[in-house]
Amino acid sequence: SNVLDEDSLFFYDSKNEAYEEIEALALISGKYSRFRLDKNFKNNEYVRLYKKWIHNLLLKKEQVDIIVYKTNNKIIGFTSIEEKENLLFDIGLVAVNSGYRGKGIGAKLINYATRYAYLKGGGDIQVITQEKNVPALNLYEKCGFRISKVEYIYHFWNL
Repeated sequence: SNVLDEDSLFFYDSKNEAYEEIEALALISGKYSRFRLDKNFKNNEYVRLYKKWIHNLLLKKEQVDIIVYKTNNKIIGFTSIEEKENLLFDIGLVAVNSGYRGKGIGAKLINYATRYAYLKGGGDIQVITQEKNVPALNLYEKCGFRISKVEYIYHFWNL
């Protein structure tokens, strides 16, 4: 079935959820990461960075919430939403298992996170991504986000 219902959305609970499933999805979410695409990173920095990122997100429970999408008791997608200062919320990582893409799961996760931030009194919600991550840009635009700022980040190497 192409229809996926909201009963499949949950907040991550470390006592009941498989950490490894979230970690694997976090690595998928970095497909277009500058740390993965920069050929000067040769020692698995991208994998180490994303594993550390998701580890830190899951430990910072007081500010970051992880929303998971489950089917057949397996996590197939997640997003993180973090409350920053001045009622600003930040959508961090968004990932959906490649076998389940195109079914609206990413949009459901983002829309759920947006409603959650609104109910917590949130004003603005931002999401930061790479220009080369066209699937993410399309998803965010579909969910009502617009580009507000473009920044160029460079890696300087002494090779």
